[in-house]
Amino acid sequence: MTRSRRALGWIALATALGSCAHQRDASHDKRGPAERAAQRARPRATRVTGAVTYEFRALTDRGYASATTTRPARFVIVRALDAAGATLAETSADADGRYALDVPSSTARIVARASVQRQPSCTRGGSAGCTAGMRIDVAPDREGRAPHELSSRWIAGTQTLSLHASLAEPQALGGAFHILDTLVTGMQTIHRWSGRQLAPFFVIWSHASGTDWSYYRGERPANSGRFALELMGGVRGQLPTTDADQHDVFIVLHEFGHFVFDTLASDSSIGGMHPATVNIDPGVAWEEGRATWLASAILGDSRYRDAVGIEPAGSLRQDDELEQLPPSALRGMGSQRTVEEVLWDLSDGTLADQSTPLADRDNDGVALGPARVFEAMLTAAREPRAYPSLVSYLRHLVATRALTEAQARAILERPQRQGIRYPNAGEPDPWPVDLAPSTDARNKIDGRTNPAPSGGRAHPTNGYDATHAYRIHVTRAGTINVTLTIQGTGRVRDVTDLDLELRDQRSDEVASARTEAAVETISRRIEPGTYVIYVRDGGNGNAARYSLRWSIAP
Repeated sequence: MTRSRRALGWIALATALGSCAHQRDASHDKRGPAERAAQRARPRATRVTGAVTYEFRALTDRGYASATTTRPARFVIVRALDAAGATLAETSADADGRYALDVPSSTARIVARASVQRQPSCTRGGSAGCTAGMRIDVAPDREGRAPHELSSRWIAGTQTLSLHASLAEPQALGGAFHILDTLVTGMQTIHRWSGRQLAPFFVIWSHASGTDWSYYRGERPANSGRFALELMGGVRGQLPTTDADQHDVFIVLHEFGHFVFDTLASDSSIGGMHPATVNIDPGVAWEEGRATWLASAILGDSRYRDAVGIEPAGSLRQDDELEQLPPSALRGMGSQRTVEEVLWDLSDGTLADQSTPLADRDNDGVALGPARVFEAMLTAAREPRAYPSLVSYLRHLVATRALTEAQARAILERPQRQGIRYPNAGEPDPWPVDLAPSTDARNKIDGRTNPAPSGGRAHPTNGYDATHAYRIHVTRAGTINVTLTIQGTGRVRDVTDLDLELRDQRSDEVASARTEAAVETISRRIEPGTYVIYVRDGGNGNAARYSLRWSIAP
């Protein structure tokens, strides 16, 4: 009873002191009469609520659907702007595209940007309840400085205002918001699988964008920490029959895949076009195949499609069933189709926890799940001298006990023979070929014979027979000297023009020699590390034997 009275006494005293303090602050208000009057006269902001939505076209067997579908624009930035375009207030839409914004009376417009900027919800990604942090912009300019904006005039006092990005030309802003939302799905999936946050990036897209292909552009500007994709926008006024990628979720996520692997894992691709009818450089095949796998795995759909045009005039440029490609599909070390099919077979099926992230319809006998397959790509990239291909990746899975050696051999033979032999223990990887210093490598480049010796048509720029890769390990800093001796004149007119390149462990070019001489040489000061020497067709369809040697001098 005594303790209760004491508590009541302290409460009364605290209340009295609090009351006195409040009165003292009020009596010492240092604002002048005019300032206090202005404050009282200033109108309050209006709470405006609404939703941001966008139109898109679904994929069909005859291109994009003629009918459009409406979806919420998740997490996009919503701003109140004055007549001069200055930002007065800002918020983000939620997962349903809804927003609430306190709008000052001087607001002229409310805009939704094709931009998402979210902070992670917790410090350790992957933990229960965590959500992915992300920064993505979709912009018409090549530096991503001014994202697309959906704008609506605001009339003072209006409390409800929704914004809808349609596909009506000329801007067709629904395309920009669909690209953004597709990438949000991609980033959320990577975070769910691995707990990792991705670097900021932007997408270059508009109807004025390129019409030849879509690309991953890498870091832009250089050393900025921000990366770029570029997607085809189609030809304005001709969308029913021309190619555009704003609705192609597989293509958007394929290019996103290149960004993911470049920033989180590795890059063993020399780049270039990669037709399905060609066996290409195994590094290119690996990077293109796993980007396709990632797109399909994110969407949970083994049918990878690329549409052109709008039904009924549209068509499918690509329609691959990753679960089981047709027997006629080109396979082998240089086949991106082999990479796609094997990675899907590794990923699909029922897991130990009885979940089935990806359905298995061909009973391939392996079920690692997409998250584990993805995580193994990241850990494989951290191995010394890593320059991945499909075979080195399978060997990594065996070394880390994700697969048995018997399973690795079987996945290359069943349910479909892939034309690749899994190496025995102690054997080197088939690609790239390890080359010791002061040792001659002898081989033949053939970008001319058609069909190519390895199958498919000839492909001088990066075909399997037109490019040879040699991995070297430099143990000390010094000047590397590389000599390529061609059996022939080395001239274009004699179709014996071969080129020489030195690349680092991420396939970035360090030095090159591209003359028309019988001997090509590189001499360059380099640091210790792993490098790859490429001997390549000069690009016009050449065939010549050669010998290659390298050494390091102080």
